[in-house]
Amino acid sequence: MTRLYLVRHGETDWNVEHRYQGWTDIPLNAKGREQAKQVAQSLSNLSFQAIYASTLKRAIETAEAIAEMQGVHVETHDSLKEIYFGTLEGKTLREVYEEHIQNTISSVDSLHAKIVPDQESGFDVSQRALPTLVQIAKKHQGKNVLVVTHGGVLHSLLVTIAGMEWGSFHIENGQILTFAYDQEKLTFLEEKVYLDRDSVGNQRED
Repeated sequence: MTRLYLVRHGETDWNVEHRYQGWTDIPLNAKGREQAKQVAQSLSNLSFQAIYASTLKRAIETAEAIAEMQGVHVETHDSLKEIYFGTLEGKTLREVYEEHIQNTISSVDSLHAKIVPDQESGFDVSQRALPTLVQIAKKHQGKNVLVVTHGGVLHSLLVTIAGMEWGSFHIENGQILTFAYDQEKLTFLEEKVYLDRDSVGNQRED
């Protein structure tokens, strides 16, 4: 059985401002860099054969902090990037709600919903991320593998794989989700918040 430890990247300034980040390449802020170090320390009792990250800075920086302690090279995959939010990127949650109130409300309950036509849905994201995760798991059979990605990606995977309801849960910066790949199937095992919830704060998946 291959274990995949999927981590949401550390905090960015746009997380603090509650802005839709998507593919906009925002780096970690000081708190986010500290969170990455804390995650690395928390995972130091595990040995990872490989570490992967999306191609966005905030994920790469988080992965590199963990890789430094593990002595493993970080590989990147474009398919692990955050949901593409199109014309919403850079806008705050309040701005989007005020401009697209009906679409915003409907998007809370659906993996397939879009607030604006030029964005990806959660379903779109799971369709590009899942094959990559399966490919990674097959490449490292029976090993531990770490993948740093984004809140929207993790949200989509939990709905698709674990059957959770869209909008019924939250994934914090630095949160770790454990998946297993065995007998050609990817399953969700558990969630683990290694960081103190009060220090992490209640950040959104944007």
